[in-house]
Amino acid sequence: MPVKQVDSLKALKEFSYANDPAYWPKKVEVKKEENLDWLESFLKSGWLKLFFYVLLILFLGFILYRILSERNLLLFTKKSKARKKTVRTPAGDLEPDLDQLLSSAEAMKDFHESVRLQYLKTLLLLKRKGLLEYHPEWTNARYLQQFRKHPNFEQFRQLSRIYEYVCYGGFPADAAKYQLIKQEFSKFQQTV
Repeated sequence: MPVKQVDSLKALKEFSYANDPAYWPKKVEVKKEENLDWLESFLKSGWLKLFFYVLLILFLGFILYRILSERNLLLFTKKSKARKKTVRTPAGDLEPDLDQLLSSAEAMKDFHESVRLQYLKTLLLLKRKGLLEYHPEWTNARYLQQFRKHPNFEQFRQLSRIYEYVCYGGFPADAAKYQLIKQEFSKFQQTV
């Protein structure tokens, strides 16, 4: 199309809307409430996200610290500090009653309880001799770790395994089996 024809078409009234700003679509301004404008900008800011991330990390760190401290797993402290935090129980008060409890459990043929008391008696003997520290809430693994460098470690590990099988594993102990277990405990207690 030649330029004259295009210009003549632009001059026609039917095409005047394209050049007349009155026909152009108007932008509608959406008025935001000024009260919500600052809140929206605050919520979209990077500082708020950073604050929540830091708060989340601190919360998870606190939970981890509580779990470790309640289970007495103090990773970043010296051994002397870890020992100071543990609650001491008077083991000397338990020992006279322990032999009585052991003999009554054997008389009642409660071999499960007898094995438990034999193991406790062994732990208290090792504590009294200064070979390990005793705390009622500690695990057998922790006692094994303390006793690891002792020459009778393998025997102690075997006694711990017997104790775990009978007390936690549901291993049935009858009179004959208990006599063998009792001999193992007695032999260990005499050699230590």
